[in-house]
This record gives sequence, structure tokens and C-alpha cells, in this order.
Amino acid sequence: MAVRSSAYAKMGGMNQRKAGEDFYFLQKFIAVNQLFEINNTTVIPSDRESTRVPFGTGKAVRQMNFDGLDFMTYNFESFKVIQVLVNHLKDLGESQLTTDAFLNKAHPAFRSFLIDNDFESKVDEIRKQTTTSELFEKRFYQWFNAFLFMKCLHHLRDNGFPNVNVQAQINAYCNDQYRVQLDSEEELLLWFRTKQKSEDSYSMS
Repeated sequence: MAVRSSAYAKMGGMNQRKAGEDFYFLQKFIAVNQLFEINNTTVIPSDRESTRVPFGTGKAVRQMNFDGLDFMTYNFESFKVIQVLVNHLKDLGESQLTTDAFLNKAHPAFRSFLIDNDFESKVDEIRKQTTTSELFEKRFYQWFNAFLFMKCLHHLRDNGFPNVNVQAQINAYCNDQYRVQLDSEEELLLWFRTKQKSEDSYSMS
């Protein structure tokens, strides 16, 4: 990631966590519509392993190189479970769908996560504070941000959607979204690089 020194200072810099400090730092930018992608250049990070942090890329590289573990990722089906909420967000914002009715539609594992995180009271609060479905959606994603999204993925992982081989899941995604089926990791990587570079940079607001 890259950030201007003035913006870095304005956001108060990074915290002192042992891992994930970049993730938490970027959360600040997302909240104030300051995050965007640059797709017209390439950054190739080092593939070095690390024991400095309890999770993250360095640890994953070490596990694959030394422990012989498969490269695992989140189950694609868990994203489909969360997609149901995205599809009904406008109806929730306009009170055309009650929170109870939505929770009855949700997968049981997703339902339990939302209930544990005060979904009903949070939706009611955001409804009272906004006047349009657009404002409702913006405020909702300030609550259901990337941090809560990751917590949700972990909850789903532990309740019926275990991590699976990354190549199989990427192929599942490509087939579902683009009707593309590729055989090797290299083909998948090159396809994603081409796909990403063909798209213009966009705001993450």
C-alpha cells in the first residue's frame, strides 16, 4: 500500500499491534472514503517466510515451505451466504423487509453471527439516522466494515464452511462469476492479473 505522509499523519499513523496493523490502518481510510486501487502498476513483494507475527503472509509462506501445508482459503459458499444480506440491503433500509424476516431467510450460521453482533438494534439505529436508502447503505457498511466482515468469515468457517484449497475455490469463483475454468495455478494467476489490469482504478467508497 502507499499513502501520502500528510494523510498518514492525519489518520494518526499505525497502531502498535504485532500483526494486522496495515489492515486496521486501511480501515480508517475506508471510513472516510480515502481508499482506492491503483491498477496501472505492479508491486512484487518478497516471498520470505516469517516468525515475527502470529498470522499473515509471512507465516503462511513458512507453513507452505517448511510444513508442507496446502494453501487454504475461505470457502466460496460463505461469500454466497453473506451475499444474501447485500441483496436485501435496500429493502432493509426502506423498511420493506423487517430484520426478523431477513434473519429467517439467512443461513443459520450467518443468523447466529448477526444476532451475536446486535444486527437488529444496529439496523434500527441506522434507519433512524438516515433518510434515504443510499445513506442507509453507506452507514450500514461503516458498521459492517472489513473487520466485521472478516469476523463473519471466521464464524462461518467454524460453523459449516471450513477453509478449502485455494485453487479449487478460485476456480469455483471464476466458473460462477465468469464461466471460466482454468487448469493450473499459473493460468489462474495470469488470468486475474489481466482481469485486474483491464479495469480502471476505482474508489472504495
